[in-house]
Amino acid sequence: MNIVAVYSDKVFQSHEKPMANQQVIPFGITFVATVLKKAGHNVQTLFISPATDIPQAIRQMVEEKKPRMILFTAVTSQYPVIVQAAREVRKIDPSIYNTLGGHHASLAPQDCIAEEAFDSVCVTEGEAAALEMARMLESGQRPTGIENLWIRRADGSIEKNPMARLNEDLDSLPFIDRDLWAPWMMDPGTILPIIISRGCPYRCTYCTNHAMSKLAEGRYLRFRSFENILAEMKEVLERWPTVTQIYFEAETFGANLKYALNFLARLKEFNATRERPIEWGFNLNVTKKTMNNQQLWFAMQEAGVGYVNVGLESGSERVRKDVLRRPEHSNEDIIQFCDNARQHGVDVCFSVLIGIPGETLEDYNETVDVVRRSDPAHCYPYILFPYPGTDMHETAKKMGLLDHAIDNTAERSRAVLDLPGFSKWRIQWEFIMFHWKTRKGSWSLIKRMVYTAKNGVKVFPNLFSEVLHIGRTNSLARFFYRRLSNAPDASSV
Repeated sequence: MNIVAVYSDKVFQSHEKPMANQQVIPFGITFVATVLKKAGHNVQTLFISPATDIPQAIRQMVEEKKPRMILFTAVTSQYPVIVQAAREVRKIDPSIYNTLGGHHASLAPQDCIAEEAFDSVCVTEGEAAALEMARMLESGQRPTGIENLWIRRADGSIEKNPMARLNEDLDSLPFIDRDLWAPWMMDPGTILPIIISRGCPYRCTYCTNHAMSKLAEGRYLRFRSFENILAEMKEVLERWPTVTQIYFEAETFGANLKYALNFLARLKEFNATRERPIEWGFNLNVTKKTMNNQQLWFAMQEAGVGYVNVGLESGSERVRKDVLRRPEHSNEDIIQFCDNARQHGVDVCFSVLIGIPGETLEDYNETVDVVRRSDPAHCYPYILFPYPGTDMHETAKKMGLLDHAIDNTAERSRAVLDLPGFSKWRIQWEFIMFHWKTRKGSWSLIKRMVYTAKNGVKVFPNLFSEVLHIGRTNSLARFFYRRLSNAPDASSV
């Protein structure tokens, strides 16, 4: 049976090749598509960007690929785009079966199934549900009685099926078929992501994990075996021998220290067999178990870990503890964490949230101070977006911050909340000026200007994507950007 998986993103690299590299592969829908492909179905993909003429793209897809089932996925900010695409499918051929999955569908299924363009909505994991849907459709049946699905019956009523237990054996899943997205990808052979776990042990209020963990029975935090991951590594490195970096996708690598230390030891062994060692990257939380764990730091150094991504989110200890519900640690702990990383040759990449409900300008200034003192290799600012289904969304609602329509055209780059003492326009200004303020004294004037301009352009996704395209395709622009963004530190200018 012909099946198409549809994914959308607000940032694109070019009209012809909108995906930069394999790091932007959407794992959820790709696992589902891979399972269907391995079952013998003809699965293809469609990528929708802000530059896509959706009616034309959908008509072309339907005419050329002739799908009988279309898989849609969406985060909250992309949901309106996906709805538009599903409606176009319905106009062209009402017999095509449209199903929606992803975090937004899981956390707001009642809203999604109310959209008549969708025949079903998948809550939580979708691999088994998609297989059964395809089997029924191929045999001429209308899907029914499938766990994890809310299904629209022929009479318009909704069939709400029970939730299946979470799949606790991640080794049972196939390696994702990365070639599914090859037609849309600019550079598939330099950086590779490999997912090593599902779930998270923490309950941060702004993240969907705490809400997703309540939807189905079973262990929410699960890890793949290293043997299974190693087999995938060997497969992808044989397929793309030019790869120099692998990023291991996990909500936090340090959630299970015994697993982490064994993992790092095996990576060290793997790199010892290679003429050109691979650089590794992880997501790692600052916790009492990780910040001063010398065994962990030495293991990362010996394995060849190049960088870790850290969710600082706020430099205010009050905001981190009382508002965000982050793992408890002090600002001095964060600074020590970065010092430990530097001593072991590991770069730290911070992510920071601006415009958090309950945050004041004074709280934000603490964030600026902590970033300056920590001096991470990279720091990525984001404006908080209150995702439906999260505790943060409920907090924003109770504070009266959601009494207006939320602009999602530049999710996490455009201010959406007007906070008491931290106005919407000021949040936007601080986002744009983030690197100008936090890198004063450590970066050159020119480098700070480049990153400030970059943040300003991010407020306009279409323009930002066009700038990315010019930067990637114009050799002169690429040369100057690299020279400017890697300009000497202020102390040597």
